[in-house]
Amino acid sequence: MFKILIVDDEKKHRSGLSRLLYRLYPDDMLVEAESAEQALEVMGILECDIVVTDIRMDGMDGVELLKKIKERFPETAVIILSGYGEFQYAKDALKYGASDYLLKPVDIEEVKKAWKKCAAIYRNSRQSERTGNP
Repeated sequence: MFKILIVDDEKKHRSGLSRLLYRLYPDDMLVEAESAEQALEVMGILECDIVVTDIRMDGMDGVELLKKIKERFPETAVIILSGYGEFQYAKDALKYGASDYLLKPVDIEEVKKAWKKCAAIYRNSRQSERTGNP
């Protein structure tokens, strides 16, 4: 079971993604945040395994959130969602350690691929912790 945090300042996008993920992965714990600041508060209480965040939000954007998550919780996988196909956003997201970059509206098959990638990253990091190997 993964603890998943969905961050988007638009309630309909947040709720829609939550419903989709619940349908695909009913055993995972889903938590929502309406801002990057709220997401960091949630992460301080409940360290999530995967964060799915919109890139454009009021206040702190998704790339800045990604940087802060990677500083404080380096094992957390972060998937960036964007309605923008601009190359610079994807480049910045990957530069700062995003696990994947998906365009809105999300394609179910792309979500499944991103989840498989995040699950593999999670399993590898946990195995490294158990064996003491980086």
